[in-house]
Amino acid sequence: MSPRARLAAGVLLATLSLAACGRKGPPAAPEARVPRAAGDLAVVVRASTIELSWTNPTRRVDGTPLRDLTLARVFRVDDAGGGEPKPAMQVDGRIAGYT
Repeated sequence: MSPRARLAAGVLLATLSLAACGRKGPPAAPEARVPRAAGDLAVVVRASTIELSWTNPTRRVDGTPLRDLTLARVFRVDDAGGGEPKPAMQVDGRIAGYT
């Protein structure tokens, strides 16, 4: 490979590397990236279960659009609100208990 071709390849590689590096704009805090809370949460109490339903939010806390919400985590607290939330245990896509 000639020196001129090496130089051209190096410049091209450097240009492509810099152009594809990251995204424009300041970094966002993780707290701003979380989805907004569901506004229409409904609860139905059955004999031995509680059924929750809601509409997934379409925007994040900072107002930016939420494109692909694929997971919702349900937490519960078994005290007066002073303890840490505990995640629900799922079996076959249904809540089977809590940790």
